[in-house]
Amino acid sequence: MLCDVLDVSMDELCGREKFEQESTVITQSSKHTGRRTAIIIISVIAALLLIIGAAIALHIISIYTVYTTDDTEMIQPYITDYSVTSNGNHQYEFRYFMTENPDDCEYYLTVENNNTGNIERYYSNYESGRCLFKITLKEYNDYTLSALIVDKETKDKRSVPLVMISVGNNSYTENDMLKKNSTNS
Repeated sequence: MLCDVLDVSMDELCGREKFEQESTVITQSSKHTGRRTAIIIISVIAALLLIIGAAIALHIISIYTVYTTDDTEMIQPYITDYSVTSNGNHQYEFRYFMTENPDDCEYYLTVENNNTGNIERYYSNYESGRCLFKITLKEYNDYTLSALIVDKETKDKRSVPLVMISVGNNSYTENDMLKKNSTNS
């Protein structure tokens, strides 16, 4: 395109061949003017390509920049212990105890029936270092009880398996998962 605009060959544009025109005499000043124009046009195109390339690179970097945070910083309270008390007639009081109570968290207990796969979720307020839940467990079933802590703002969740309970006829046995998990990690 530059050759057509300047009416010269590519060799002439790059300075490899001298201008020879049959009918006209080219002066030295017009020769330099054509080359200057070509250099200016090439420089402008190169600058535009450089600016466009930089803009595209910055856009790609901004898309793929990931701001990471440590999940443990978002949901801080650690569960230190739990207790289960039978109130008879398949009613149980379950408590878990924590190191602190951030105001920006909600506290739940998830009860999963290991035989059927059904999951129930119970909500509790934090009070005096613990969360208290009143739950019903049917006999001849195994359950996994987990604390679920939810950050109110980000909705991030942290689930901590606490205990597996096998309910028999007016009795239950516990398999402590909290202590196993804390010693394994």
